[in-house]
Amino acid sequence: MSEPRDLKALYRRYVAAFNAHDFDELETYLSPELVFDWGDVMPAMRGRAAMFAFYREAWTYFDEEISASDIEIDGSRLSATITTEIRVFRDWPECPIGPMRSGPSYTVSGRVEYLFEFGRIAYIDAP
Repeated sequence: MSEPRDLKALYRRYVAAFNAHDFDELETYLSPELVFDWGDVMPAMRGRAAMFAFYREAWTYFDEEISASDIEIDGSRLSATITTEIRVFRDWPECPIGPMRSGPSYTVSGRVEYLFEFGRIAYIDAP
């Protein structure tokens, strides 16, 4: 596995690609077999393609930007406090997370864990 500073740098590039909605760049950071576990919020997404399908639709309804702080690394696990700013610009009554209405902005913060395998994020635990 990479040195912690290398893992942290790789993770920061992933965050930048996510915030830029750059699917081509995100592909380099996410395992094709990625599991994105949302806890009780919505069913887990299984596979990078499922995550991309969700966000390709989601970002037609809202803008989202994440920031990471308090990053800790333990072997191939990285945990961070993620603050997510969501600005809804179009109603999405069927959103799997819950209905969203145009206008409001949301800020959500919590601890998220990432498991890296072969230099890519293989599991995201966002309870």
